Amino acid sequence: MRYFLLTFFLLLVSFPVLAADGETTGYFGALWDFIDWVYEALDNIKQTVLDYLGELGKIVLLYYFEVKLGAIQFIWSVAEPLIDSLNLTDVISSLFSGLSQDMQAFISELRIGEGVNLLLSAYLTKMILRMTGW
Repeated sequence: MRYFLLTFFLLLVSFPVLAADGETTGYFGALWDFIDWVYEALDNIKQTVLDYLGELGKIVLLYYFEVKLGAIQFIWSVAEPLIDSLNLTDVISSLFSGLSQDMQAFISELRIGEGVNLLLSAYLTKMILRMTGW
C-alpha cells in the first residue's frame, strides 16, 4: 500500500505542494511524511470501523439471544398449562394401577413412573425448543 501511494504521488503530484510548512526536511522527506500520514490515517479509520463492527456484532448477538429467550418463555407459558391439563402423572399412575401387586412393587422400586414422566417432559421440552428454532 505504501509503495502504491509513493508511486502515485511521485508520478502525479508536484513536489512543492507536499512541502511541510516551516520545515526543511527535504524534497522526499516531506513526501514520505505525507504518505506516512495518509497510511496512518487509513489504518486508524480501518481500526475504528473494525471496532465499531465488533461492538455492533456483540449487540446484535445479545439481542438475538434475548429474542430467543423471550420466544422460549412465551412458548413455555403456553405449553405449561397444556402439560398440566394432560395430567401426565395421574395418567401414568392409573396405567400402573391395573397391574398386579408384584409388578406395582417392582415398578415403584425402579421408579419407572418417574422415568416415564421425565421422558415425556423432555420430549415436550424438545418440541418447545424446536418451535423456537433451536
